[in-house]
Amino acid sequence: LSKHPYGNFVVQHLFEHGTADQRKHIVRLLCSDLYALSLNQNACGVVDKALTYAAWEDQLELVERMLAHRALLVTMASKRWGFSTAERLLSVARGPSLDEAHRQLMQGMMSLQRTASGRQLLELAVKHRPTSAELGVGGATSGPVKSACLEDLLLGPSTKSGMNCFGNNGGLHVPKVHRYNGLVQLVRVLD
Repeated sequence: LSKHPYGNFVVQHLFEHGTADQRKHIVRLLCSDLYALSLNQNACGVVDKALTYAAWEDQLELVERMLAHRALLVTMASKRWGFSTAERLLSVARGPSLDEAHRQLMQGMMSLQRTASGRQLLELAVKHRPTSAELGVGGATSGPVKSACLEDLLLGPSTKSGMNCFGNNGGLHVPKVHRYNGLVQLVRVLD
């Protein structure tokens, strides 16, 4: 029913106005085939409602199950109809789940840059991202990745002649580059 063009609205309505038991039962059904439902244009709205109206524990379980599928978040974020679900996942995720979500977004950065919704989610992730140490990148130079560096690489070339993404502690030096080249360099740093 969640995949049906009209039936998905019935399930969404149950999340909005149903009882707690009905919501819990629907979440269990969603968990049984979460990957396929999250990639379906109609059912993705149902997953979004589950992340909004289900009990907090159920929301966290959905987030963990979605993040267990490595390419799911990036694939959803790059689709116009999956953007709001990916955004909701980021707002619900906490602790290690949030770190994993950011890690997956950074690993899929090149494919996200190809779509408007992917770029928009990356911008949100840049504003609310964990430090590079929390992501497990940067080695000895780990620490907070400066916003200006990531924003310049994601949103356009820097107006500066050069910058040091990791501060003055010997980190990576990224000169003024075209947006695509900067993303390639950033991906190499994160790998």
